[in-house]
Amino acid sequence: MLAVEAFKDIIGAHISALKDDSKVWDRHRDMYKCGQLKKTDSSDPIDVGNDQDVVFESGALYAYTDSMVSSVVSPNPKITATPHSESHREPAKAREALVNTTFARTKAHRTLWMAATLSGIYPRSFVKAVWKHPVARPDFINIDPRHIFYDKEVGKWEDIRYIIEATVLTRGEFESRVQSSMPDAPADPKRVYSADIARKAKFDSYPRWLRKDVQQNNINDKELDVFKWVVIYEATDLTEPVPRYYHFLPNEKEPLYAGPPPYYFVRNPYWMLKFNENLEDNGGLSDAFIIENPVRRLDEARTLELRHAQSTIPVTTLNSAAVDDVEDAKEQLRTCTGPGDILAIQLKNGASLRDAIGQTPTSQLSPSFSSAKQALEQEIMFRLGMPQYTRGVAGASDVATELALIDSALRTRQGRRIELMADVIWFMASATIGLYEQFLPEDSTLFVRIMDGTSDKLDRTKLQFRSTSEALALIREGQYPQDDLNIDYEVVPYSPTENSKSAQLKKIAEFFGMLTSAPQFVSQKKLYARLTDMLDLGDLSPSPEELQSLAGAAQPQNGANAAVPPQAANIGTGTDESLKGGDMPSSVEPPPVNAEVSAIGGGAGAKLPNALRAR
Repeated sequence: MLAVEAFKDIIGAHISALKDDSKVWDRHRDMYKCGQLKKTDSSDPIDVGNDQDVVFESGALYAYTDSMVSSVVSPNPKITATPHSESHREPAKAREALVNTTFARTKAHRTLWMAATLSGIYPRSFVKAVWKHPVARPDFINIDPRHIFYDKEVGKWEDIRYIIEATVLTRGEFESRVQSSMPDAPADPKRVYSADIARKAKFDSYPRWLRKDVQQNNINDKELDVFKWVVIYEATDLTEPVPRYYHFLPNEKEPLYAGPPPYYFVRNPYWMLKFNENLEDNGGLSDAFIIENPVRRLDEARTLELRHAQSTIPVTTLNSAAVDDVEDAKEQLRTCTGPGDILAIQLKNGASLRDAIGQTPTSQLSPSFSSAKQALEQEIMFRLGMPQYTRGVAGASDVATELALIDSALRTRQGRRIELMADVIWFMASATIGLYEQFLPEDSTLFVRIMDGTSDKLDRTKLQFRSTSEALALIREGQYPQDDLNIDYEVVPYSPTENSKSAQLKKIAEFFGMLTSAPQFVSQKKLYARLTDMLDLGDLSPSPEELQSLAGAAQPQNGANAAVPPQAANIGTGTDESLKGGDMPSSVEPPPVNAEVSAIGGGAGAKLPNALRAR
């Protein structure tokens, strides 16, 4: 266990290091927002000066980040729950439905998009799982990396020894947590702060280093300054089996609060996402840092090109010796600017219009500018692994070839990032189960959506949740509760070229005949429900009353011929044309055939199915 007094030194060291990091991060944030050249900076190689209108910014970081996020983040994240034993199959199915429904209700894709965006601009980002009491469900929030201090000297995130989040409270929020100083005051579970330590709190304006944009003095800043604020450091010691949880005031060794963690079944409610390694610690390396230098050089080249273009705009010249009235000639030249305007200038004897009016000569830009820009653009794309395909640039090649190239590019350079996003989704799934396991009341039920479009009602029994009181008893004894269910949460793989609706519909169309010919293996009801859902035609699904009427209409009518199918009358009569070629009668259903086996033609050059080629 870390000594409580050590947290003061840990927090101080992180704040000191953050001062240097924030300067770099702010610069990269401005690169993403295309705003780094809008401020005069003595360190900027481009001296904007009075020519701010003649400044070009490439926007490469924004373009890449937007393309990357679209490539690695699923718009509909889902998981599958796989049990290790048959007895856990039903709770695994129930938990899978609960997680996927929670992802949909909390708009989990937005959290993932923001996490991926922040990890492109900054070295890392954080996702925090919390229980949202007003709506009684889990939620996931993105935390600015400036606000998180953690152990950087371990290899895996699961092995960190501590994590600290810097938060702020208003005076009213802070005082609502302070224990009453009255000796006979009833105990309030919401008042957990030590009254003696709370007296040392200093309230001031909102801390500038915790503001989202320290460069701007906008309306949000003015709103924040209406209140008085105090910084609170929420620290978690993860060195023991049961984590210890603290709240600290700045520069105070004694905690405002010390006790067990707020969540019994989520040991660490934070998850870190980083895309690149810095080879020094586990702090990560941002994409912005990797391309900062070539982006700035590209901006320089394009800015100089724009300034050259502006300086070479021809200027009209007037030879005063060739006209009678110079001022009148100048006025007419200023006012006659469009087609149909008439220029009437009195020229001196012997002078021509060419002698009187001319233009300044223009210079040509060196061809090296074009080659330099191309080299810089290629360098940026090379460093980021961002081919044209990922940016939606398609050439003249075949569409199938384009799609294959797109998919190959995503799987090679972005495949690792997709797996890292899958780790975040796995964490969110585990946290969802842990939070519901702690806060779902005993007599409460949850309505969740099943994959076939139907809904189900879940309770703690179906989900096989552990007892919260027993878990708290174990925590007080120094033991962390373990989940007895052997269930693995696996993320549904995401590929932008395979997981789109059009791609899935194409697959279903390709195998539709096989799917409909084997109702004993494929539920026709679920198949058509999936189709109508993907086609956004869910309102066409029949109601229970319509289904009942259809079932009634399908019953055989009374009569001698009712039990005989219409086609059966032709069997044995010689009138069925299918019998002439030795085929089965048309009334007999053919047996289901494997799709790959049916592809064997038996002729010259016929290919074996994929399943048999390796044999």
